[in-house]
Amino acid sequence: MADPAAPLATHEGHETCAVCAHQGRTCPPDCRLAPHFPADKPKRFEYAYQIFGMRRILRALEADAAGLDAETRRREYGNIGMAGIVYTADARVEDPGLSVFLIAN
Repeated sequence: MADPAAPLATHEGHETCAVCAHQGRTCPPDCRLAPHFPADKPKRFEYAYQIFGMRRILRALEADAAGLDAETRRREYGNIGMAGIVYTADARVEDPGLSVFLIAN
């Protein structure tokens, strides 16, 4: 994993998002994950990756891009969408020990 304290590379004024920084690559200007995992929130991606895995994150992004309603998304993709992934990851950043448990109760 990339060092979170290291300066992030830029490409034509575009800062590398947390996902591309994690993968050690230059973030393209049209990166679809950058709006959800900005460079200044590397822990958001770290926890989302730990909780959901990259495959589910990409499937959620694909489902959101398709503009599917919640029921179709659950049936065809079996996930909660990017908003749910980001919400869960942000909760884990706030309280790494109990965040998801406390939200569920």
